[in-house]
Amino acid sequence: MGGSKSSLRNVLVTGQFAIAVIFMISLMVILKQLKYMQQRDLGYSYNQVIKLPMDLRLAKKMQVLKAEITKVKGVKDITNGFMEMGGNGSLFGIDFIAPNGEAKKITVNMENAGINYISFFDMKIMAGHAFSKDQQNEYIINETLAKQIGYPNPVGKPINITSLPPGRIIGVVKDFNYSSLHKTIEPLIIGSMDYIPYWQTNLYVKVSGTNVSQTLKDIQQAFNAISGDNTFEYQFIDDHFNEVYHSERQAGSMIAIIGGLAMLISCLGLLSLAAFVVLRRKKEIGIRKVLGASVANITTLLSKEFLILVFIAFVVASPIAYYFMNKWLQGFAYRINIQWWVIAGAGAAAIMIAFITVSFQSIKAALANPVKSLRSE
Repeated sequence: MGGSKSSLRNVLVTGQFAIAVIFMISLMVILKQLKYMQQRDLGYSYNQVIKLPMDLRLAKKMQVLKAEITKVKGVKDITNGFMEMGGNGSLFGIDFIAPNGEAKKITVNMENAGINYISFFDMKIMAGHAFSKDQQNEYIINETLAKQIGYPNPVGKPINITSLPPGRIIGVVKDFNYSSLHKTIEPLIIGSMDYIPYWQTNLYVKVSGTNVSQTLKDIQQAFNAISGDNTFEYQFIDDHFNEVYHSERQAGSMIAIIGGLAMLISCLGLLSLAAFVVLRRKKEIGIRKVLGASVANITTLLSKEFLILVFIAFVVASPIAYYFMNKWLQGFAYRINIQWWVIAGAGAAAIMIAFITVSFQSIKAALANPVKSLRSE
């Protein structure tokens, strides 16, 4: 009966540590993915860039509004766009002639941008050139769309957006993640059509990093002078990306809390089990001390069986954690690989915590007076 109870205790402690290790590995993977998303080169720069949403009435005053905001001290550059950086694109039909002479129609994302859009966001032109003044029905495409079109160099080739006059390709921009990292980069065509105000829904303003609050107040004043009763609303693009990945940060926080509680409960269970084992082996410890065993010898002896339980927990937990975190990472088009040292690190941390926990009881038993231990038997 005593043996079955002891086995049950071992199973419970092992199970608790397995759960704790699963949470430890999960937390490490989530934190690495978040760090990867923060550090990944998106193909454009949005540092110190604010976005001002435009309605149709305000979009008709876009050029006047841009001119007034440009005068504000602390404003470094200004441009406009149709898409929302970090949001979803807008699908439009395009047609072109493929290299084999076949006329093709496909659906792509479209951006209606200011003349200086490419330089504003520090994008890289891979072929051709960016927009210049007085260009109509001339388009820049991204690398993904260039591959779909099929020409080694598509610059100069005709391409048309449905319902607009015929146009041509003037440049190819390096792929950039205009959406979140949950999605792969999709084909994109960029035009600069100031004559279509309802395709001008966002104003982007790049501000200096000094005295930002005053700069924003001055921008608001310039905005109010032109906009009439439109509400001044703005958002830094990096804040928007923080919102895009808010659920991942919440998941990390929740796993950290639950994992911490799981580890605490596991350590308490291990501490209780260690106390029970030390009490049961009190006479043995006393005899070993009388025969010359050192504190280190006894501590190692008592700790070994507990560390074996933790190792078993690690072996059980690792494939489970790997499976579920690999499934979670499938939700990102751009993601990390779960490296072996992440799993090994979680295992090493669990073993170290377990060793520290049981060492308290083991050292206490090893330092006890062996004469008292033997007398009590």
